[in-house]
Amino acid sequence: ASELLEGFAGRLQSDGFVAYGTLAARNPGLTRIACWAHARRKFVEAVDREGAAAAWYVAEIQRLYRIEAEAREAGLGHEARCALRAGRSVPVLASIKARLDADSVAGHLLPSSPLAIAVRYTAKIWAGLTRYAEPGNGMVEVDNNLVENAIRPSAIGKKNWLFIGHPKA
Repeated sequence: ASELLEGFAGRLQSDGFVAYGTLAARNPGLTRIACWAHARRKFVEAVDREGAAAAWYVAEIQRLYRIEAEAREAGLGHEARCALRAGRSVPVLASIKARLDADSVAGHLLPSSPLAIAVRYTAKIWAGLTRYAEPGNGMVEVDNNLVENAIRPSAIGKKNWLFIGHPKA
């Protein structure tokens, strides 16, 4: 990734993989934007064991996705999308952040519980998770699912090609 993005200045949306943080730290022109789908997934995994506490996070994140769906359905441009996010997404983000902070210090979560893991992961990448809602980022998506769906055939193929020698085989 460092070779591929050497000299790149702009936005990089990714999951919380440590290498991307290192890459962003080395490249001041790179703005790291985190993916809400990755954060959401950790809370979804926690729902079975943690119940309502984890479900609250899932419901709040779903509110963010509904706002994005409304923007898409209305065909909003970048500036209008920023305005919508400022009015509706930012308060939801503030609510999630307040709960993350409370859950981080309350001491009621077992450190190895799925909810504690989700809370730590989300708190760790919080700055990147909120960047999509910052002014001037109307072109940024709430997650990187479109990209991941586009590269999935290559990722799956890469594993299969190990056994046949070459992608063109």
